[in-house]
Amino acid sequence: MKKVINTTIGQIVFNVEDDAYEKLSKYLNSIKKHFAKDKDCEEILEDIEVSIAEKFLKKRKNANLAVSLEDVESVILEMGTIKDFDKEDEEDEEEKEKGDEKKLYRNPDDVIIAGVASGLAAYFGIETALVRLIFFITIFFGGAGVAIYIVLWLILPVAKTSAEKFEMRGETVTLQHIEKAVKEGVDQLKKKDYSGLNGFFRTLAGLMLIILRLIVVVVGGAFAVAGIAGICVISFALAWTIAGVGFTDSNILLSDFVMLDGVLYWIFVAALYLVVFIPVVLVLLLGLSIIKMKSEVTAFNLLNLIVIWFISLGFAGSIVFQNSVLIGENVLEIRDEIIALHKCDGWVIGGQCFSVGDWK
Repeated sequence: MKKVINTTIGQIVFNVEDDAYEKLSKYLNSIKKHFAKDKDCEEILEDIEVSIAEKFLKKRKNANLAVSLEDVESVILEMGTIKDFDKEDEEDEEEKEKGDEKKLYRNPDDVIIAGVASGLAAYFGIETALVRLIFFITIFFGGAGVAIYIVLWLILPVAKTSAEKFEMRGETVTLQHIEKAVKEGVDQLKKKDYSGLNGFFRTLAGLMLIILRLIVVVVGGAFAVAGIAGICVISFALAWTIAGVGFTDSNILLSDFVMLDGVLYWIFVAALYLVVFIPVVLVLLLGLSIIKMKSEVTAFNLLNLIVIWFISLGFAGSIVFQNSVLIGENVLEIRDEIIALHKCDGWVIGGQCFSVGDWK
């Protein structure tokens, strides 16, 4: 039985058979020696190890299986060796450039909004600026391009790993390609292309994001203000109820609407106000979440609030149903009083109208 060694490759722990480990160590050491004097050495080596780890993960059908010598040799054959850097055979180079079958991804290395345009450009082998121009032109023809962009944004995965980025361009994961990709990435970081169409679209996207952010803040602010106002109104109404202040000059109290006494009455009051209070609080939290672009309530707390709301609704609703006749009579009385007050051309005192002549 072969000895198994635990080792970390690309920040992933693998069980590797001893002969496979020796072969892999020699391979990685030769790569490190080759790139030792390169200024981008660390990043190149990191990407190479990540690519090797990705290939090992694809080959392992069972996570508990150890990496065998055959697996290591297969990966080396796919990625190439240092000797391949010295080969100048054009036929071999053309064969490598053909690469694997392309796959559609969003490109995280060239993003203005979501990397959809640059991902499509990499897949079709055309200029990214041209794809962005096509999307921009469609805005003036019914906005179909915007809808397509959003759909692609939702369904296309991001090319996160090195292997996925190579698949996006239809290239094989080789040492040469990894070195080239790293150096191109470093150059892009050092010098962003803000000229021509790319510069125009980056500026346009920046302005659109600013406008979108302002709209989000305004909408979120409106919800937040509505929530705060609602909480204030509900708090004042609860305070009036506790203080025994009536709804009108006839001093009709909340207790007049239901035939309840003692603790049961105050439970009804609490349930009734929770029915209104919880949705208002959620409106406030929604506004804050929109402004901060981050949820202000956890799923667990939201579930608790919903359960409490339904319990309160059920209790308050049953009381209201049982006292529907009494509630109807009080509502009619309040309605008649309001109508009378509107017709009064003097002063209203104690629910009665006094005209100027009544004081003479």
